[in-house]
This record gives sequence, structure tokens and C-alpha cells, in this order.
Amino acid sequence: MSEPLDPFASVEKHPEENLAKFPEENPNPVLRADSEGKLIYANSATNFILTELRFGVGGKLPEHVVSAVTQALEEGEIIACELACGDRIYSLSCAPVKEGGYCNLYGRDLTEQRASESRIRDLAKLTDENPNPVMRISSDFKLVYYNEPFEVIAKGWEIGLGDRVPRFLVEAVDVAISCDTTRQVEFSYDDHLYSFELTPFSEGGYCNGYGNDITS
Repeated sequence: MSEPLDPFASVEKHPEENLAKFPEENPNPVLRADSEGKLIYANSATNFILTELRFGVGGKLPEHVVSAVTQALEEGEIIACELACGDRIYSLSCAPVKEGGYCNLYGRDLTEQRASESRIRDLAKLTDENPNPVMRISSDFKLVYYNEPFEVIAKGWEIGLGDRVPRFLVEAVDVAISCDTTRQVEFSYDDHLYSFELTPFSEGGYCNGYGNDITS
């Protein structure tokens, strides 16, 4: 009776050969540079970077990356830097191998993350630039954000970030969050009448207040 086939037999017979495939099979850029910043290895995921920067193995990395490689080798610590290529942005972690006199660089595409961060900043500007008062109140009824038009109200109430809001707002926010429904509240301040729409976000544990001056 023949022995059953071992699916891992070839792997066990050639462990070094299979481990050597890891860098090439990595979907992220993997590079190796010598102590002078010359490229001595790049996996296939690095092709876009090499094409955009117009160099290959044997070529020298951009100066700021060379500086990171030099620092990593001198300090024996991983040094991070960024590399812009065309419309892409990469984070590079420079991991030194001092005994070998080279540095392995492990890349990660940050493009989508940066685009998302930019969209968040743009959305934040919409609130900051809103001519109407906007505020955010936490589930424990503390003021955690307000824009410039709301500042005069906050000062009048003698509260700042981290302070508990007035009782009438506590009650309205409590109902909004508990019932997970938008509540309308009106109040007067300094001869002005304001209407605020309190919108709860239970997952975030806060309630946003969007106001309008309805005096006239």
C-alpha cells in the first residue's frame, strides 16, 4: 500500500526557497537599499514607484529616503518616511540590518487614507464656516464642540468645552438620545431667539445641535 501524499512535503524540503518568495509575493512595495542609498532589490509591487521615479536596481533613492536609510542604520532603529509618486503617496518603514550593511524598506499606500483625511477636513470646514451656530453635546451633557457663531452663546452661559450645558438642553438632549430622534428646542439669549435642531448620533455617543437665529 502506497504512502499518502504529504501536501507540505515540498515546502518542508525547500523551506529557504519558499521563505524567499515572501517579499516578491507581498502586495505592498518591498525594497532593499545599501548604506549609500542605492537600490539593491525591489519586488514587483514596487514597479509603479520605479516607473514614476525613473530608476531601477542600482539607482539611488530620493535624498530624503536616503537620509532615512542612513539614520536607520546609524541608530539601529526603524525610521519612517513618505514618498510621493505621481498621484500616489507611500509610507516607507526603513528597517536596518546593521550586520548586513543594508536597510529593508516596507511600503504602504497611503493615498486613500490621505484622501479620506482631506475629505474629513473639508467637511469640518463646512461646520467651522457655517454662519449659523453649531454645537455638539456628549451623552453626559457636556459641550464638546462649537463653532464661532455659537461662541457668544457659550460665553453668555459662562461655559466652555468640557462644561455641562444648561438644564433645558440636558433634558432635550436626554430625550433625543434616549428616543434616538431629532428634537427641536428654542431659547432666548441677548435679545435673540434661537431655534436648535438636536440630532442624536447614538453610535458616537453625542448629539449635534444646528441652530438658526429666528428673532426676526
